[in-house]
Amino acid sequence: MITKLGIGSVNAELRKQILVLTAMVNECSYCAAHSAGMGDAFRGSTIHTDSIRILPEELNEKERAVMRLVVAAMKVPSKVTDRMREDVILHYGSAGLENIITIMAWMGKN
Repeated sequence: MITKLGIGSVNAELRKQILVLTAMVNECSYCAAHSAGMGDAFRGSTIHTDSIRILPEELNEKERAVMRLVVAAMKVPSKVTDRMREDVILHYGSAGLENIITIMAWMGKN
């Protein structure tokens, strides 16, 4: 599956949030910095790291569902529950869940 940039329920801001949090959970400061500087296919590179929201109090419920999934998925062994998957599908659909998983896998575990 190819993640469609700018198309679908997973927008550029959420993709960046997923990449940065995945890198942070994996304790890779290089990857986190690299991800924070990534732009999107339509607006180009951005280095506005102050605009990256990953703290629970900064997120809406949809984003919190994704961030819970990211943190649980990066654990070894995975701590993802059916409820976590269902919450993400509720907000982003099955295709959105696939996109989110693809984004996490791209950053992956070293």
